[in-house]
Amino acid sequence: MIRARLLFTKNSGSDIEIFLIEPSDPVSYEETFASVRNVEWKCIIGNLKKWKKGSLSMSFKLNEKEYELTALRGDTSGDAWRVRFGWRPSDISFGEVLGCAGHIPLPPYLNRKDEETDYIRYQTVFGKINGSVAAPTAGLHFTQKVFTDILNKGIRTNEITLHVGAGTFKPVRSNDIRDHVMPLRTLFCKP
Repeated sequence: MIRARLLFTKNSGSDIEIFLIEPSDPVSYEETFASVRNVEWKCIIGNLKKWKKGSLSMSFKLNEKEYELTALRGDTSGDAWRVRFGWRPSDISFGEVLGCAGHIPLPPYLNRKDEETDYIRYQTVFGKINGSVAAPTAGLHFTQKVFTDILNKGIRTNEITLHVGAGTFKPVRSNDIRDHVMPLRTLFCKP
């Protein structure tokens, strides 16, 4: 899981939360995390009515060096917005930017700010490829011991990568579950 929440405070004091959903430029997760240039993501924006125009910025530090991250809202993309991110100096990757400036998306029912331990607590033992913007909670009960015991019993396994999206936070509002639309995310199988 990535630190997919970026929290900005406008000069007026209004807080704006940008929740990264998936990369749109570059489209590849690997390329966008490695990029040292502007990147664009599809995002959900919290407190959108307070961000009428212009860019947002925040400062953060990495290895005692000061950086500035900017966000510029673009057009809508379905039920999300395109947001272009840039940072200065541009001597670090976007993955490093998120590692310093981003926050862990917690389930809303926890009703608290994220803590550093959440980065470990909400990762699965088999998570390897960055891209999930929410914890795959169905896999959190697996410990390394449980996984090792499964393998020691001769049970065959296969690796998959599932990037859980923000749809996991979407409440069911329809009376018939078949009417509840869940956005699908990338699923990769390793033969």
